[in-house]
Amino acid sequence: IKHAPLIRNNESYIMLQNGLQYTRQWMNKIIGEEMVEIMFEFAKKFNELNLTQEEYALIFPIVICIKDKTINDQETVHHIQCCYLYALYTQMLATRTQLEAKTIFRNLLQILSFLPLLNELQEKKVGSIIPE
Repeated sequence: IKHAPLIRNNESYIMLQNGLQYTRQWMNKIIGEEMVEIMFEFAKKFNELNLTQEEYALIFPIVICIKDKTINDQETVHHIQCCYLYALYTQMLATRTQLEAKTIFRNLLQILSFLPLLNELQEKKVGSIIPE
C-alpha cells in the first residue's frame, strides 16, 4: 500500500536509502517474478482507485487492523478497523457522489481482501532469502 503510488507503468520507482532505484528488474532477481507480478497487479488495481490524500491516509490504520493470526484480541481490532472503514466511507461521501463512493469503497474492500495472501507470500519469499 505504502509503495503502490511508486509502482506505475509496469515499473517500480521506489528509491532505496542508498539512492539506488529498486526497479522491477531488481525486484524480479531478489524476490522472484511471481511475487513481483502479484505486487504490480495489486498496485495497479489500488492506483486505479484514484484515492484522495485524505482517503489514502485512512487506508493505513485499516491495513494495520487486517486479520492477523498472531493477535490475541481479534474482536477489538476488528471493531477498530470498522471505525476506520466508516471514517473512510464518510470521507468518500464528502468528495464524491454516493454511487461513486459506494463503487470505489466496494472495489477497495475487494483489493484489501488480497492483502493477507500477499503478506503471506511475501513473508515466505523474504524468509527464504534470509540466511539462517
